[in-house]
Amino acid sequence: MKDSLVQLTDAMETETKGTKGSPWHRPRAVAEVTLLVPAFYFLIKSLVLTPIPFIQFRLVGWDFFAHALMTVVPIALIKLRRQRLRDYGISLRQLREPEVIKLAVAASVILAAVWLVLAGTLLQVGGYQLSLNLPPMWFGENWQIPSAWKTLIGVTLTVLFEALFCGLGEEVMFRGYIQGRLNAAFGRPWQFRGTRIGWGLFLSAALFGFGHGLGFFNPFGEKDGWSHFTFAWQPAAITALQGLIFGWVRDHTEGIAAPAILHALIGLFYGIIIFS
Repeated sequence: MKDSLVQLTDAMETETKGTKGSPWHRPRAVAEVTLLVPAFYFLIKSLVLTPIPFIQFRLVGWDFFAHALMTVVPIALIKLRRQRLRDYGISLRQLREPEVIKLAVAASVILAAVWLVLAGTLLQVGGYQLSLNLPPMWFGENWQIPSAWKTLIGVTLTVLFEALFCGLGEEVMFRGYIQGRLNAAFGRPWQFRGTRIGWGLFLSAALFGFGHGLGFFNPFGEKDGWSHFTFAWQPAAITALQGLIFGWVRDHTEGIAAPAILHALIGLFYGIIIFS
């Protein structure tokens, strides 16, 4: 009984203050995740030197490969550290939890309502038109495929990309590995609306915004963006704010399932049908 109480006390202290270790464990954690984002960015941008982008965009249009790496690389790093995925909030079991299901349903209703209001306003007042955001498909343009099939294939690819690759991949990296790593190092000493939070929430959101702010900059050539440095401040600010929301949901539900669903829903509502 005494040993159980000691273990419970140690777990609560770790949750609040972070893991105990050398004086350098916190700076090392910050340096590790801070360097990971630009290193990964340059890795995927360097793919322009290979046939991968050419083949990928001819076949499926969207950047599936880079977002698949967002899932593979963090999981590989966790395994190399000989740690468990669930310690970073990565677990399929969460999909069965009632709180995650209720959040997904509530988010769907709210996002649908906001989308309908936005659509009605832009169509009636702004003079916009609705259009499908379909990937550029070389085979669809050069092969004799009926228009209806092109649309169906394009919508299917967009749904797969937004739901399974973009939403899941970015959440595994930013809310799973990065936020989980920082939470373990710094703990979660504060509370916001009944949820323990810490530096991991804010630093992961900042890195999330930074990664998106790099935009189309590609130091390896003009084939996939601009070779001169540019930083997109508006997308960076918007995605950093989204990162705070996703991060709080991650800490509230103790995993990435709920923010991944939320991320995917935002992509589906605002990524398939666009206003032009």
